Amino acid sequence: MRNRAIEGQRPRFAGLAALAALVLLAAPGCKGDKGDTGSEGPPGPPGPQAKVCTAADKGDGTFTVTCPDGTVVTLKNGANGAAGTNCSIVDNGDGTKTLTCGSTTVIVTDGAAGATGATGATGATGATGATGATGANGTNCTLTENAGVKTVTCPDGSSFTVSDGKDGESCTVAEANGVKTITCPGGAVVTISDGKTAGAAIVTLRDADTDALLAGVTVTASPGGAVAVSDASGTAAFQDLPAGVYTFSATVTGLRLSGASLVSTSGSEIVSEQVSIVANAKVKVLLLAKRLDLDALNLVALHKGGVPAFKDSNCIACHTDRTGEKSADPATAPFHAMNMHSSLGCSFCHSSVDLLQVSGATVRKQVDVKATCKACHKSYPTSF
Repeated sequence: MRNRAIEGQRPRFAGLAALAALVLLAAPGCKGDKGDTGSEGPPGPPGPQAKVCTAADKGDGTFTVTCPDGTVVTLKNGANGAAGTNCSIVDNGDGTKTLTCGSTTVIVTDGAAGATGATGATGATGATGATGATGANGTNCTLTENAGVKTVTCPDGSSFTVSDGKDGESCTVAEANGVKTITCPGGAVVTISDGKTAGAAIVTLRDADTDALLAGVTVTASPGGAVAVSDASGTAAFQDLPAGVYTFSATVTGLRLSGASLVSTSGSEIVSEQVSIVANAKVKVLLLAKRLDLDALNLVALHKGGVPAFKDSNCIACHTDRTGEKSADPATAPFHAMNMHSSLGCSFCHSSVDLLQVSGATVRKQVDVKATCKACHKSYPTSF
C-alpha cells in the first residue's frame, strides 16, 4: 500500500515542475545594452503651401485679420506711451560735456579734431575800399643847365639829365592829278587825295596771355563815338573816320574757374594809346585784353589731360576756337580754320598740354602725330 501511495504522487510532482518551467519562461529577462543608431530615413514629402492671411483697416483704429482656415482676429492700436523727458547738456569747459536725462547722467568727451578740408574756391571780389587820405604835397626838383645839358635833381637824391634835341627834318610834298604824296626822312610815305579828309583804322583784339583773337567785342572810337564789332578774326574795322587823334576802347569780360568750368566775370575796359588818323590812310591798332587772373588759376593742373577741367569749352573760353585765323596767303587757311580740323574738338588733337617741361622744338603744340595726324593723313611724317 505505501509503495502505491508514493507511486501515485509522482504524476503530481511532474505537473508542478512543468508549471514552474512555464512561469520561468513567462517572466521578463534582464535589460540588455542599447543597440546602434539606425541609418537616416528618406526625407518626407513637402508640406502643403502656406496660406496667406489678409488684413483690413476698418478705419476706426482697428484691423481685421482673416486667415484661409476661417480664423478672424480683430486688432486695435495700442495706447500712446508716456511722454518722454527732455535731456539737458552742459559744457564743462574742459573738453567734456555732461548729458542729463531724468536721473541718468553721462559725461562725454569731445572727439579729436577732423582733418583740414580742401581749400575752397576763391571768393568774389570784395567791395571797393574807401578813398585813401590825400597824400602829402610833393617837393620841387631843381633844374640846372650847362652847355645845352639840363640836369634835374630831386629832394630824394634822384637826378637825370636831358640834352637838347636835334632839329627835326622837313617832309617833302609832291602832287600829281590831285593826289599829294608826303615823303618824310624816316621813310614814311602818306598819300592824300583831294576832296577827302577821312581815314580808316583796323583794330585787332587779342588776349594778352593766350594771344587768342577775340570776336564779338564792341570797340568805340573817341572822339565821335563810332563803334565797330570784332569779327571771327578779332578785327574791328573803322571806315571814314575824320582825320584827327583818336583812342579806341573796348570792354572785355574776364574769366575765372567755377568748379571745373571757366565762366565770365564783370567786364574791364581797355583803352589804346592815342592814334593819329590821316586822310586816305589806314592805321592798325592792337588792343590786348587782360582776361585771366593768373594768380588764381593753376594753369599746370588746368592743362593736364584727363582732369574734369580739361575740356573743349574751357579751351575755347581761353583760346577761342581759332576758326577765324587768317594766313599770309588768303588762299590757304591756317590749321584750325580748315573745315575738317575745325569740326574736331580741342582735346582730339591736344590730349594733354605740359606747361612744366615743354620742348622748344615742339612744332605741333604737343600733338601726338602718330596717334592723331596719321589717322587721316597716311603719308604724314612722324618726325621732323
